[in-house]
Amino acid sequence: MIAYLQGKILKKEPKGIILQSGDIGYFVHQTALSLSELEENQEIALFIHHNIKEEHWDFFGFQKYEDLHFFKLLITISGIGPKLALDILSAPQHQVKAAILNQDDLFLSKIPGIGKKTAARIIIELKDKITLDNERAPYKKLNEAHPDALDALQKLGYHRRDIEKILHNLPQEISEIEDIITYFLKNA
Repeated sequence: MIAYLQGKILKKEPKGIILQSGDIGYFVHQTALSLSELEENQEIALFIHHNIKEEHWDFFGFQKYEDLHFFKLLITISGIGPKLALDILSAPQHQVKAAILNQDDLFLSKIPGIGKKTAARIIIELKDKITLDNERAPYKKLNEAHPDALDALQKLGYHRRDIEKILHNLPQEISEIEDIITYFLKNA
């Protein structure tokens, strides 16, 4: 089983790269996020998940071991194969993990290929298996009023990422929709 590859990117494809390692070129599936950062002729080292099926062998590559670990957790869930897990990891990983920890099935179900039932399954199976680095957590679901406040602020024209960044520091005693919106407007 191949676990690590190092080499030069010969070609970027829509779903991955052709990586030359020695005299062999391997097609390695990549997330859309990773693909956007890579260039042809670039030297790269990847941790590999080697997926063997009857007709073909697929390689899924990650520059960080933590990304490979999260990928492996995702594919343990019934109904999530390697290609869907790769699509999930095309969203910023800290947002996906925050959504799992905060049981935000709405965020997860916006990822292509993930419905409400699959989102719920992801949350149930992974919420006790992952952690979130607080420094990189712009998203925090604080109470039941928060999603309504988030929607109201989006309708006012604010971007979700900006709203989440400011509401991340929302004091716990603020729980009413009006108070959340007021807090946001004062701190925006």
